[in-house]
Amino acid sequence: MRKLSDNELRLLLNIKQNKQIKDKLNTVVYARKSSEDEFQTALDSQIAQCEKLIEMNSDFLRLDKKNIYSEENKSGMFAYNRDKFQEIISKVENGEVDCVVVHTLDRFSRRLEDTQKYLELLKKNNCMLICTDSPMEENAMGEFMRNIIGSVSQFFVRQTAEKTYRSLENKARDCRITGGIPNFGYKYEGDHYTRDIEESIGIEIMFNGIVDGKTYTQIIDELESFNIKTRAGKKFCETTIKSILQNVKYCGTYTYNRKDGKKKKNRVLLGEYEEIRIENGITEPLIDVDTFNKVQEILKGRNQCRRRSNAPHHLLSGLIKCSCGQVYVGNCRQHRKGGNYYTYICKGRTKDKSCNATEINANHLEDFAKSIVLEVVNGQIRNKQFDKTLIIEYLKKQNTKLKCINREIRDLNSAIDKQIDLMGATQNKLIIQKLTEKVENLTNTLSNKEKLQVKYKQEYEIIEAKINKIRNGIELTREELFINPFKTRELFHLLIKEIVIDGDNIEIELK
Repeated sequence: MRKLSDNELRLLLNIKQNKQIKDKLNTVVYARKSSEDEFQTALDSQIAQCEKLIEMNSDFLRLDKKNIYSEENKSGMFAYNRDKFQEIISKVENGEVDCVVVHTLDRFSRRLEDTQKYLELLKKNNCMLICTDSPMEENAMGEFMRNIIGSVSQFFVRQTAEKTYRSLENKARDCRITGGIPNFGYKYEGDHYTRDIEESIGIEIMFNGIVDGKTYTQIIDELESFNIKTRAGKKFCETTIKSILQNVKYCGTYTYNRKDGKKKKNRVLLGEYEEIRIENGITEPLIDVDTFNKVQEILKGRNQCRRRSNAPHHLLSGLIKCSCGQVYVGNCRQHRKGGNYYTYICKGRTKDKSCNATEINANHLEDFAKSIVLEVVNGQIRNKQFDKTLIIEYLKKQNTKLKCINREIRDLNSAIDKQIDLMGATQNKLIIQKLTEKVENLTNTLSNKEKLQVKYKQEYEIIEAKINKIRNGIELTREELFINPFKTRELFHLLIKEIVIDGDNIEIELK
């Protein structure tokens, strides 16, 4: 272990004079190791080297054991997420630290920009950095050597990151796992994705719920009724469900380095790399492509509706026009008796005050539109002119869901029988215990699937009853036609061309 150089001793004396310190200088030790430092010295060895240097120069330096800081699995490329490092910097700025000792310069930082930044901060606060391997000379040559060492350290990390990325990219092109936790609903089998039978129930509930016009709250309640929670054992939230609904992996498309995915604010990799997207790359999709695409369209419509009209309270947004030429937009304000009061208001009145048309109560106008649409639909049913294509297609989809759930139930029953056969073929208690646990898990999953089966059968029977009524010329009730706000809005936009409001006169033009 080396003694401090004459130049370092002179700098320490300057610090003592500037801070008017009569005793020894307060010193901290900082050690760091990360995944990229495979061949670097262990934390204990780094700390031992630093302590030995301080001991050999105890005439100037003093170390309290509480001032030894170490961080495991922290990259030297970034300083913002190194809590211990930031604690040291705070102490330096508060004047509590006079000297920082590290094993080598790259333990302090591997990013040249950060190295220069924090060395300047130390200097500004009359604090000195000491490395156990070599002196930190304060001259032109010393600055040159620090920059060389910093650049080499930075290059090493970036080169390692690039090699790692290329290796993962090759795996991704073969649709193999590239690390991390599998998406909810999937598990790893070898180096490929496969269906997690229990979690996949939750995925089906989410996608089918959106197709059926349910709100996120209703979907969350249904997940709770099946006791389906996140992997952290928590209740699902809207944000998590929405991210699942937009993930193309669930319809069998393998992706890597998604362009629309979250990017780290600070990246070790410098370049931009292409997105890998392979259709049918996942052999066991949890959702069929048609259902996935339909969900995306519904979500897109909901987002537009939310931006324009605070949906689902304004079901006629985009359809209403004023006699002044402007459109009516949704409006919401607090009612004096409590709660929200929803209206439609002419844009000419809110934009440039060019129109004096009064606001219209949203519920009253929507009820009027419902009565018109109901009358038209039932009129067509009576005349046997009603187009049954849409509702029949919906029925076919319900039948598809039934077929899917029936197949999964058959597979589960087969898996349970297989485990029971294995239990009968062995006398090993440990194996029997493991097989029993597996049978219990499969039985619980089967129970949830059977609940879904009952639900889908009920939905199928309801839709089938409606079609039979239509075929027999029997009119639909208001409740049968307007199932929920989202379906109602979809029906309005399907049948209504526009609504023109001129004072107290309201004209609804159908397509």
